[in-house]
Amino acid sequence: MKSRGPITAFAPHEVNRFLAPLALATTFFMLVLIINGALAEPRPNLYLVYYGVAGILYVLAYTVLIARSTFFRRRYSWSNSIISGIGMGLITYILPVHLHELFHILIIFAAIGCATTSGRIYTYINLLLIGIVSLPNNIQGITLVENALDYFGPFIISVIAVEIYLRLKDTTLQHIHRLETINKVSQQLMQSLDTEQVLSLLNATVLDTLDADTYFIGLLKGDDIQLELFYDDGEYYNGTKVPLAGTLSSWVINNQKELFLPDLREDVNLAGVSMRVVGKEKTSMSWIGVPLKSVNITGIMALASYKPNSFDLADLELLLSLAQHVTLALDNTIRHAQVE
Repeated sequence: MKSRGPITAFAPHEVNRFLAPLALATTFFMLVLIINGALAEPRPNLYLVYYGVAGILYVLAYTVLIARSTFFRRRYSWSNSIISGIGMGLITYILPVHLHELFHILIIFAAIGCATTSGRIYTYINLLLIGIVSLPNNIQGITLVENALDYFGPFIISVIAVEIYLRLKDTTLQHIHRLETINKVSQQLMQSLDTEQVLSLLNATVLDTLDADTYFIGLLKGDDIQLELFYDDGEYYNGTKVPLAGTLSSWVINNQKELFLPDLREDVNLAGVSMRVVGKEKTSMSWIGVPLKSVNITGIMALASYKPNSFDLADLELLLSLAQHVTLALDNTIRHAQVE
């Protein structure tokens, strides 16, 4: 079962927070170009001055007008990628030798800026255009290995920086999405007085926020665990009951502590615990279990995967938070049923 909800992009003010330092640094380097062009000997290099002025105007226009609007940012992502790519590539034809390193810095800035506002595809198109436009001016110099490394080095660094940035961004957005989902579902759970509705909400939440092959809620009934909600690899098992003794669930319930086992290929050093297959005849390789405990409830909520290292500490924290809300909601349904 591999399903997660849509992850939204950063809001415009959040994009500006990332983009502002890049815009400021780029403006500074454009001023360096203007000053060098104006003070060039024996006469001013007007191409450098014009390029610097155009660069500042473009950066300010994009930062102030386009990046602050989600509508315009989506509409002009292609044009920004193409224009900035071609513009960055042309700088090599007018840049003095003593400012050659500035080209390398601006390549990295352009890649990160494009990744911030537009995403991976537009960023790589931008880098590709920079390379295509600038290569003819550098083709003779890169025949030597050291010169080739000097030319291609900034592109390689840009790719690495972009991938690190985008993966951190995806992780952050996923975390935000999870928090929003937990907040939304907690309000719905507290308003529900029906057990089936609580379990249905929980099922939808797990599908939307977690990546698990198996998940279940089990309530202690004597010496057994009644699995009130049990999905295994997309199949629902209704009314399943398993013995408590000797299971991972028994350890969680008896110790009232969470249990995080990222790789079950390693030995589980828990006294009195042995592996037991429930549901499909497949052995889980990752497992997380957290206790459910209230006046009327003793049980467990657990996730499992058929792949090792499928879960991390963020999944454990999410499950702990979700378990707290589910415990209160189920306890309320039992109290309500008792009153009825």
